Amino acid sequence: MRVIFSRFQGALLGGFVARDLKDRGSNLKVSTLRIQSSNESILENLLRVIQFCVDSQSFQELDWNQLRFKEILPQGLEGDLRSFPRVIDRAIALTPLALLLQDNPALLDQQIEKIARIWWPQTSAPNHLESLQIVLKAIALICQGTDRGYCRPSRFMPTVLDYLAADSILGIQCGQVQALIEQRAGLETAIETLSQPLLGCKDPAIESVYQDSLGIALALFYFLDTPEDFSLTVLRSLRAGTLAPASCILSSIFQGRTMAWRIFRWDGAQDQDNLVESN
Repeated sequence: MRVIFSRFQGALLGGFVARDLKDRGSNLKVSTLRIQSSNESILENLLRVIQFCVDSQSFQELDWNQLRFKEILPQGLEGDLRSFPRVIDRAIALTPLALLLQDNPALLDQQIEKIARIWWPQTSAPNHLESLQIVLKAIALICQGTDRGYCRPSRFMPTVLDYLAADSILGIQCGQVQALIEQRAGLETAIETLSQPLLGCKDPAIESVYQDSLGIALALFYFLDTPEDFSLTVLRSLRAGTLAPASCILSSIFQGRTMAWRIFRWDGAQDQDNLVESN
């Protein structure tokens, strides 16, 4: 239980790092995570979401909406669930569900499918459902990884690919991620390879699907290429100009809370902690 709690704390702070660094650009030298008093309500509401999931083991749209998503999610996102800009944002919002149901894949799948039907029209739900499932399945695999060896790159991606249709956009890109990791490909090669389908794409609907799958594929690559180094994972995604918030979440869950985070004070006496830095 202590390990899961540590990983949950890592997920929370990884999410804050992703939000804090998202708009800082690619010339970042030293990044600081500032926990302002205004963020306390975000933590409180997120904890309410988690408590709700624990108590009910289910998802009810009305109760979920009553938790005021605009206080839980990054600033600038207004409106109801359907106003989320991308699949990845929705997946990150459901991180607590993946943490809690990591050992019950059938129930996790059931809840993801139920949520997808609420968030998307029936015609578009299948494509989005696959993307949503993969992020949450990856989180569950990482939580199980210490004991079962799932986090070894040689085992992680094949397990992820088992959940995907081989001919889907995300399935193809995740297959490329596996090949890139095996080849020890550099960052530029990975970005060029994974971005190739977007070149010359003029259909907005198809481009949107590719963008969603690209963000997930890059997040998996960033995480698997440097799983033990949270700072490097975040900095590489920043400098590539494609910060994937999911890479922060995956890496921080894998590491759990670092010692610096364990002694971090949330009462305002210490309002910042250097988490990411580069020479």
